[in-house]
Amino acid sequence: MSDSDSALHNGSLYDPAKTHATALREIETNEIEGLATPEAAKAVAAQFVPVFARYDMQPTDASNIAAAVSHVRRTPADAETVAGWAAKSKDYLRSEYGDNAGQVLADTQKLLAKDPAFKAYLDKTQLGSHPSVVRAMSNTAVAFRKAGKLK
Repeated sequence: MSDSDSALHNGSLYDPAKTHATALREIETNEIEGLATPEAAKAVAAQFVPVFARYDMQPTDASNIAAAVSHVRRTPADAETVAGWAAKSKDYLRSEYGDNAGQVLADTQKLLAKDPAFKAYLDKTQLGSHPSVVRAMSNTAVAFRKAGKLK
């Protein structure tokens, strides 16, 4: 990214709420379907704006996280479900990254370690094992590594 591109991205022309509007709407809609007020639904969705921005997340990855968040808020996962997610996530990492799966997992964990609030949320909800979240965060970790942002 050039200096001017970076300035546009980090300056007032970049609005993560607009970039991730689809994901945020999904969270809001699901909150309302779960009987939250529109104001409460907006507040829940708004909590994810800085997360998506901090990771410079691709809109598809943000939408995948939003879908997982919405699903778990409606139906909390039991131990069997979480174990199934973990197995699917391991399979994904192996199939997508092959011999580099261990490095990608370590990079993902390193990235999350720098964000204690989001990591705590993922731990509390058990979403850290969800295949959609693992896919989104591993994509982000790989992008950060390639951009030299992960050391």
